Amino acid sequence: MLYFDYSATTPADQRVMKAFVKAAESFGNYNSSHDIGLKTKSMLDTALQSCRRSLKAEEFELIYTSGASESNNLAIKGYCAAKGKGRIITTWFEHSSVVSPISYLQKKGFGVDFVRTKPNGEIDLEHLKSLLSQATVLVCLSLVSSELGYVQPLADVRRLLLDFPNAALHVDATQAVGKAATDFSYADTVSISAHKLYGFKGIGILLKKKGIRLEKQICGGHSVNDYRSGTPANELIVSMAKALELAENEGQIRNEKVKSLRKKLEDGLADMPDYCLNNPGSVPHIANISLPGRSSKNIQEYLSRQGVCVSAGSACSASDHSIAVLKHTGEYLKAESCFRVSLSHLTTEEEISTLLKVLHLLRTEVSL
Repeated sequence: MLYFDYSATTPADQRVMKAFVKAAESFGNYNSSHDIGLKTKSMLDTALQSCRRSLKAEEFELIYTSGASESNNLAIKGYCAAKGKGRIITTWFEHSSVVSPISYLQKKGFGVDFVRTKPNGEIDLEHLKSLLSQATVLVCLSLVSSELGYVQPLADVRRLLLDFPNAALHVDATQAVGKAATDFSYADTVSISAHKLYGFKGIGILLKKKGIRLEKQICGGHSVNDYRSGTPANELIVSMAKALELAENEGQIRNEKVKSLRKKLEDGLADMPDYCLNNPGSVPHIANISLPGRSSKNIQEYLSRQGVCVSAGSACSASDHSIAVLKHTGEYLKAESCFRVSLSHLTTEEEISTLLKVLHLLRTEVSL
């Protein structure tokens, strides 16, 4: 099988696995005051500093979670619960773990506004400016769209928010860390998940600027901090620190390889003009492609029969999420036949060549 769905999840790096196993030797509870507990506390405190250093997040508090879904829920529901009322601004393109808590809050009386996006995928800053008011308490954006791979201009968003000190900016950076340039200084809260950057499932981070109030969503005893109860997952935390360290140290080399692979894919698609690349100029690891006249589901099923794994929509969203994204931009014909190819530094040129051969055969397949 050829795997082109790295934006859904990634395999754990062998060095991350070794860090996990090594951390398992310190099995104590972070909050125990005996020698084994204190040894574990020292190990996890070191991991926390490593994560903060890798993310260049010295001005943030760091909250360990079970993944980006929990981080998004804690940031959105926790912040709005502390505010009590107000309006939320987001886009039509957010992950379901952002959409769902916002929908929950809407039922609780919060207002929700959707900011338009331009054809290049960026939010329309003028429209955002028109939506902002003193009632706005939260703006929620993905730094990199999981479907189209476009990067949002956080610095420009922050400049607009300077006139609205009651409004915080939450950034879902799940698709960005290790794959795109990140500057979190513009954000108030940031969500991250390890399994998107060659770590394990079940561990994530919420970065929170000091001074931002959150109401905890998981209540119980004290943990690593006051915002999320539960016994810390020693092995997962240490392994995530390793995954972030590798992403920081090797990110440039990884991304240069992915850029080369993306160019090879685009060059191959250029020789098959019936295919449409829906996101030129996006981050290189996400290619959204359409073959008008064929359905996304049938394309995915055909490719799967040929041993090629792609996505017809975000794995954590409704199956037609990519379709909804493109329909919202007016690309109806492309929307019904789009699929996502997501690349990695683990992808080989030979795999790209095989993918292009299969896509060439797909054009002439009449049974779809």
